[in-house]
Amino acid sequence: MYRATLMIAATLCTMLTSQVTAGLIEDFEGAWSEAGVVVPDPDDAGNNALFLTGGQSVTLSQVGDGIVTIDVYDFGAVAFDEGGTNPGNNYGPRWGVGGNSNATSAAATIINKTFLGSFAGYGRSTETSKTGSWFSPGFYGGPRYVDSLAVIGSGSAEQPEVPGDGAWSTWSIKILGGQATITDNKSSNSWTAGELGSLSSIWFSGGGGGSLGGVGGLFDNITFTPIPEPTSLALGMAMFCLGFARVRR
Repeated sequence: MYRATLMIAATLCTMLTSQVTAGLIEDFEGAWSEAGVVVPDPDDAGNNALFLTGGQSVTLSQVGDGIVTIDVYDFGAVAFDEGGTNPGNNYGPRWGVGGNSNATSAAATIINKTFLGSFAGYGRSTETSKTGSWFSPGFYGGPRYVDSLAVIGSGSAEQPEVPGDGAWSTWSIKILGGQATITDNKSSNSWTAGELGSLSSIWFSGGGGGSLGGVGGLFDNITFTPIPEPTSLALGMAMFCLGFARVRR
């Protein structure tokens, strides 16, 4: 009986100290009336994703410490401006979290910097701009992940035809104690931004002007997993211990 009680106690303790299950915020399978156009996933025609052109952005309200994940499709080495040339120094799609009433963002971006020898880079930054032509990433990551896919878009202004040359990756942003740590599922790179303050939003953008901004970006499966406050865990443990003591009597 005593050993069985200990097993129950261990199970409850694990439940109390585990993270809350991740919640899906948006997967673009239902009605959508905000910026951008919902299009078929280039890897899976039965799934939808949100296509944003340069200058378009979406902001979703969210508060509390936790982990945000965003699936981002990288169009790869395809980068053209309106004239069909590649000027080579542009910041493309961006995604991140806002803090301090959205005055500050910790974010990642796809960048094209020819002087870095790069269609190869990702950047991370603490930045206020979501769609401006200036972004200033503080870290150049890579490589870009490409896998040669089909043409995306109908040729309209909202859905320009973009030769597929990209791949999905999942980006994770952990917000805890005013700091945001950004990682992705295909590399060992991570970057931590301080002074974020409390989380106020999750956002993603087609980027600013220039070649990559003209290509736009695809986004899908926005989730948020709360990180329980230590005080909440302590209270839960105290209530459990009190109940366990009564059982032993």
